[in-house]
Amino acid sequence: MIVKTTSLALNTGIACLSPNDLITFLKSNFNILTYPTLFKGLENSNTIVNQVIFRAAINCKQENKEFIISAEFAYKKANGIALNRRKRFVRRIWKKTPLFAMSFIKERYKDYTEDQLLSDLLINKKYKKRPKFKKRPSSFGLRVSQIQKLAGLLRFSDVLEVERNTICNKIVGYENSLKHKLPILLTVRYDNETMVYQFPWNETETKIKTFVSLTKKFSSFKELDEGFKNKFSYGI
Repeated sequence: MIVKTTSLALNTGIACLSPNDLITFLKSNFNILTYPTLFKGLENSNTIVNQVIFRAAINCKQENKEFIISAEFAYKKANGIALNRRKRFVRRIWKKTPLFAMSFIKERYKDYTEDQLLSDLLINKKYKKRPKFKKRPSSFGLRVSQIQKLAGLLRFSDVLEVERNTICNKIVGYENSLKHKLPILLTVRYDNETMVYQFPWNETETKIKTFVSLTKKFSSFKELDEGFKNKFSYGI
């Protein structure tokens, strides 16, 4: 009952509180707040400062640590984020239309000055341009691929509240498994015998799906082992 009340409160204005009030609220209710509730608050936050605070709460919950953050730290981090966003925006505009850059920039930042322009365009270090290389989704680890797919569902589709809760919990579970490098365990059952196969924590989605398809194709562990070894030279 308390969790439902907290979730409702977040949806109706807690995410729009001042940073100090938000920190106080999260500290007093941290133990009963769920991941979906925190993610919802993050989505509804109207300022970068509040987003920083919600992200800190999510990280503390993942780490099983006490939620400790000050408004000063949140403001400092938010200012850094805002500055980086402004620099990226200014550099994009300057690259496209350097002649009219100031007029376009002032549409978003009304008090923007030429001194700020020079500062934002200044690059302290020269980085080597990395060659463009885009991995196919199948070349990522299984858990990374699943996180990407679940995040896409949250971002690009309308999901019910119950489904959102399930998706958020799955994402957190995958992230924790990645962080602690827990092996991927798959249970296979033939007749009355059960065996658990262990894969590396970062095994690719392709190999896991191949193994699952082979479990349906064969009817014994011996056939499964031989079939998988023939498919991938190193075996299981």
